[in-house]
Amino acid sequence: MNSAKEVNHRRTDLCASKQRALIGLIGEVFERIVRLGCDGHVQQALDLADAFHNLPFILLGDFDFKCGCARKIKFYDAKYGESFCQKFLEVVSAPNLPPPASQRGAE
Repeated sequence: MNSAKEVNHRRTDLCASKQRALIGLIGEVFERIVRLGCDGHVQQALDLADAFHNLPFILLGDFDFKCGCARKIKFYDAKYGESFCQKFLEVVSAPNLPPPASQRGAE
């Protein structure tokens, strides 16, 4: 696994399958924030929102994913004894997949 300092992706580095995975993760994060809030775990919901608030900008290419973002994500999992946020780090650290053959050369 890459250390937080080694992970630095821009949107142009994210293949379509990674972008789709991260968009799905945004939905999971929102659902979890709502569930935590409804269950009275307000601080945990705030920490989760803080860990992921830059994810839409990362997808748009308006924000570099740097160690501060990774640190917040790792902090959340460590603080709450979970591995929920680890999925995000796995997605951005995984090698890009080539586009499907039907999309190659279509530009």
